[in-house]
Amino acid sequence: MALTTTLPTQDQVQQKFDAAANAGVSPCLWIPPEWDELTKENGKGVLDDTCADPGPFDNNNAAIVRVENGKKIGPPESPESAPNDRNWPHPFADTSHIDEPEFTNEDLNHVVAALQARHPDALERLKRIVGPDSPGMQRLTRIFDWALYRTTELLGDINTALGNEQQYRAARDNYINFLTDLDDHEPESHDRKLDVSNKKFPSGYGRAMKWTCIDPVIFRGEIYGVRVVIKWNPHSSSNGIPIKHT
Repeated sequence: MALTTTLPTQDQVQQKFDAAANAGVSPCLWIPPEWDELTKENGKGVLDDTCADPGPFDNNNAAIVRVENGKKIGPPESPESAPNDRNWPHPFADTSHIDEPEFTNEDLNHVVAALQARHPDALERLKRIVGPDSPGMQRLTRIFDWALYRTTELLGDINTALGNEQQYRAARDNYINFLTDLDDHEPESHDRKLDVSNKKFPSGYGRAMKWTCIDPVIFRGEIYGVRVVIKWNPHSSSNGIPIKHT
């Protein structure tokens, strides 16, 4: 695809992305263009490039493996089930937690000493809600893994569908529904079916998210990768991953 303007390098894109993420605001909101808005080359749709190189995202195999592994994970168990690697977390499971950085080491030492002496049961409860090993944080980690898997799958579908109008419209609809799902912070307030294992249904995971940024890396008319930032309360998770492309 011929470049009509000077596009930013991956390093320049990353710098702007990091600055926005560190400021706690969403760096982007990319909506796939309608079929009629796409440039066509030999009957195939072409997405507008966002960068001058694919950078570290030119890795089809990693994207394929992520989708294959994601499809192997089972549907959620009950909301009370402990987080595990075999099932996606239940959308209404408890994700509350306390981050360790909210306390100084001295604070934690005082609390632990007092609880050990007077309230040993409370110490066990503290371990369950504080730090990265708490069930709430483990569930958030698994939800983030799910978001990366589903993003890879849906953006890969868009790439695959660029040569067929009907398939592209369906892939675009699925992706926009996915964005709506992530922005649905009260899934319990409606009666829509929730299914985290089926890309055509909402997941209900939006209740655990404050905002989400999905910023695709488009090079030579196809999506090669994506930068993802999810803002939880009170922190964020981010990653950059390759997307399946031809």
